[in-house]
Amino acid sequence: MHKGKIFYIGSLHFFVDLYAPFFALYLVTAGLDPVKAALISSVASFISNGLQPFLGYLADRVRGKLPIFLGLLIGAPSMSLIGLTRDYRLLFLLVLMGRLGISLFHPAASNIASAAGMARKEQGFSIFITMGTIGFALSHPYFSSVTTLLGNRFSFLLALAAVIFAFSYLFFSRLEIAGTVERLNWPQAGNILLKRAVPLLILFFIMAFRSGFIMTLIFFIAKIF
Repeated sequence: MHKGKIFYIGSLHFFVDLYAPFFALYLVTAGLDPVKAALISSVASFISNGLQPFLGYLADRVRGKLPIFLGLLIGAPSMSLIGLTRDYRLLFLLVLMGRLGISLFHPAASNIASAAGMARKEQGFSIFITMGTIGFALSHPYFSSVTTLLGNRFSFLLALAAVIFAFSYLFFSRLEIAGTVERLNWPQAGNILLKRAVPLLILFFIMAFRSGFIMTLIFFIAKIF
């Protein structure tokens, strides 16, 4: 097992998941309409989860560093910009872009984590998952520390760490999805997914339920603390 690779890709996972719950926290601090906010979160999660198989196919064909770089560069800034507006249409766009960035990152990074685990893939992947979970758990204090001190309008500063990590990964890291770049063939992707429609639908509804449960829990915790 390449521990250095596991912990490096795990640190990127930490930053991606660190930004994932920001909207739930902003809902409370900005006093947004809970019904409209829940609708934004639900629809954005539904779309991003639904597109994740295609984003995984994209990452599998493009390979290299681009999927992980774009996942970080799109996901973190989009979620960090929410403090600049209270317009629900713009918030929906930002949350959706954030979710899509996160959905692009995960299959690409999972590929690297599994490969770096070598004979101990399960152990390597568990470290990768754990580091993302830690980032998710620290999201609340990270968001609150900046917005409490400077106000919601400075929430964009939260993206700085992830952007630095994204560019340092792009220019200085040798870690990338192994394999040769292949031509994108969306009809082929559609046929592959259609043949596996039943298990994919089951996984999709599991993911949708999981996301709904987690976001509900985050909303509840954010209101308490």
